[in-house]
Formats: sequence, C-alpha cells, structure tokens
Amino acid sequence: MLNKTLVLIALFFISHSIQSQTDSLNKPKLVVSGYLDAYYNVAFNSPGAGAKLWGPGLGARAFDINNNQFSLGAIQGKLDYTNHQFEVVADVVAGPNASLITLASFTSNTYAGGTLGGGAFGIKQLYGVWKPNDKLSFTIGQFGTHIGYEVVEPSINYNYSLSNLFNNGPFFHTGLKMNYAASDKFGFMIGLVNTWDNFDDNNGFKDPIVQLSFFPAKGLSIYLNAITGKGDKAGSATIANAVSSSTHPDGFTSTLFDLTASYVVGKATFGINAATGSFSTSASDLKAKFKAITGGKKDSPTYGGIAGYFNIAPSSTFSIGARVEQYNDYYGVRYLGGNNTSLTFTSTITLANGSLLLKPELRLDSGTGDNHVGGHVDLYNGNGKTSATQQTLGLATIFKF
Repeated sequence: MLNKTLVLIALFFISHSIQSQTDSLNKPKLVVSGYLDAYYNVAFNSPGAGAKLWGPGLGARAFDINNNQFSLGAIQGKLDYTNHQFEVVADVVAGPNASLITLASFTSNTYAGGTLGGGAFGIKQLYGVWKPNDKLSFTIGQFGTHIGYEVVEPSINYNYSLSNLFNNGPFFHTGLKMNYAASDKFGFMIGLVNTWDNFDDNNGFKDPIVQLSFFPAKGLSIYLNAITGKGDKAGSATIANAVSSSTHPDGFTSTLFDLTASYVVGKATFGINAATGSFSTSASDLKAKFKAITGGKKDSPTYGGIAGYFNIAPSSTFSIGARVEQYNDYYGVRYLGGNNTSLTFTSTITLANGSLLLKPELRLDSGTGDNHVGGHVDLYNGNGKTSATQQTLGLATIFKF
C-alpha cells in the first residue's frame, strides 16, 4: 500500500511539473529589440564631404552615401508579442535611412537632388501571425521581403554596405502569405501582396509571391523566390515615365526571380545570391516605349546580377568576410541603374557581450564600361569630373538592444 501511495505521489508531481512547463511555454511573451547605427566613410578619390558615394550610372550605394563626415544610419525599435498560436510584430524605424528602409518618399527626383536620407519616421513591419500547428502559419500585414540574401538591418547583415542586388529591392510587401514546412528538408511559402515597395496598391491586381525552401544537407539552405505583378511601378524614372505616358499604364508585367543559398561549415559561412528581373508588355504603344528604352534592341528591359559571400569567425569577438558582386542594369530600369562590379571586405569586432559591433569595411566599385544611364558612369572625383571607379574605407558602429 505504501509503495502504491508513493507511486501516486510521484506521478502527481511529475504531471504537475509537466503541466507547469507547458503553461510556461504557452505563457505570453513580449520581446523588445532594436539597433542604432552610425558610420564614417572616406573615398580615396576625394569627392568632397556629403552625399558623394552614389551614382545612378554606377549603381554604387544607397544607405551609406555620405563621404568624409560622421553620419547616422537609423534607429529601429521592434516589439514582438507571442502567445501560443499567434504572434504580433510592430517594427518602426527613424533617422536618415528610414525613408529608404520604408521607401516612404522614394522617388528618383529626390534621390537625384540629393535630398533623400534627410530623416524620416516610418513603419518597417507591422503584421500578425497565426500558427494552427508547428508546420503551418498565416501572416497578414506589412512584412519584410523574401527576396535576396541580405536584409536592411546592419545588426543582422554581415557587410555594412548593401549589395546592388538587394539595394534595388524590393524591401517589403503588404498582404497575406502562408508558410508550410512539409518536412525538415522542404518547405514553401505562397501569398498575395498589394505591390512592390508600397503601402498602397496602384491597381486592382494582387501580386503573387512564392518561395521554395530546401535543406538537403546539414548547414545547407537553398531558397527559390519569385514575385510578379501587373502595372507595378516600382523602379526608376525610366520605367515610370514610359508607363505614365502610355494609354495602357497597367498593361505591363514586372517579374523577378531570385536564388539565395548558404552553407555553414564549422566557423565559416558561404553564400550566393542570383537574380533576374524584367518588364514586359503586350500593349503596342507601351512595347514601343520599352523598345525605345533599350535603344531599339528589345521590348522587354531586363536587369539582374550575382553575388558571392564568405565569412569566417575565428573567435566569438572577431570575424572577417568578403562579398563579390556583378550587377547589370544597362537600361536603368531599377532605382540605381548602371553596370557595376563590386568587391567588399568587412570584419566584425564584437564587444560588450554582443551589444556593440564595430565593422571596418573596404569597398571597391567599378563601372564596367558604358551604360544606357546617362551614357557613362557617374561618380564624382576631386576635380568635379565623373569617374568609373570608387574605393572607400569606412567604419560602422552598431548598438544592439
């Protein structure tokens, strides 16, 4: 009898412990996080102080365009609330780069005029997630894009400067998506969003988005991504002007295919990103305008590129890596345009238990010959003339919380 009593008591405490652990796991949780970043760049060709490190012909920079001055990036604050089967994320950003991160006031005119990055406050992400089970989730709201190897947060990105592939967007979408993990080797995402890089839809068509995820071996991740849309005007003034003067402003299709992959082995990470995009139409007047953009060569302007990544962390406080990229937008149909070869070396020094990151970075950009955007590469040197190359050395400071 005593043995049975002891067994019952033991079972009671075990079941109570399991229930307490379950209750603890299901307990609502609120996580506050974010970052603040600042940088200082020096260009070897001495173009002067200020926003001198960009050029539509070369397609060099977007977020870190200032030379020879102390510059702020942005401050981000993120609230993440989880409660068993659902999650709510509110992600806001402020500072000089906020208008770029949210594309709240992005136009080619403000960029060409040098006023972009003057400061803004905006919503970076605002969405809710419902998780009926461990494999399936539904997300609605504004969320970061599935396109590209990189992200806008310098606290997560390895390199401080962004690749041209990622700089040319998209950055975010507003809509609905479903994620399903079919197994530990394969998953997929499908969804419908308003448009590219815009809060509001510019027509009644909803853009399909797709991602296929593969995990064939330990440390290896492969993602095939796509987005297509009808009448989406995300791009440079070249496309916007052609579309606005057409009798079929929504009679074209913009499509982007993207591949990202990473392989982690030991303390080293290898990555690749390749993308190709196009603007196509069946409307005769708009087809003629697209053909004019390409100098009469074709009626479907295209862009794309490929980037390779490598970094290694010999210790928990120091790592070093490189990115090499070839980006081609001969006809200037995306934001930055141009043909560009870029080589970037970055190291990360981690201090204050991971709360402070120092990132010294050397970047070498080169315009690969003539391009349609202005007919030449367009970076300024110390004599006020255009230059086909640009070399910069910078230091970024990132505070994480």
